[in-house]
Amino acid sequence: MTLGDTALITAPTDRAAAVVRTALDGLPTTRLTDPATVTGLLPVSDTLGPATLAYLTPEDLRPPASTGTPTEQLPPGSRGAASPVGGGGRDRRGGERS
Repeated sequence: MTLGDTALITAPTDRAAAVVRTALDGLPTTRLTDPATVTGLLPVSDTLGPATLAYLTPEDLRPPASTGTPTEQLPPGSRGAASPVGGGGRDRRGGERS
């Protein structure tokens, strides 16, 4: 993300951040958001974007209109749809669960 002449770049680990910092150090801000530049300098398998950052006023943040169809509210801590279904003691990769 860029704001003026400053860029905010995130990485999932300190090691990844060091790789990104080394590869992109010294580039002008305009090149930091150029997919061709970034994929040419970093070991990137895919890109997503571009993205746009936008802000709304508090008045614009309101719940969506009701569709008339009730939804189920799961109790706190419930895994609901995220719970594994069947599988006969195997995880999603087919291996035995421990």
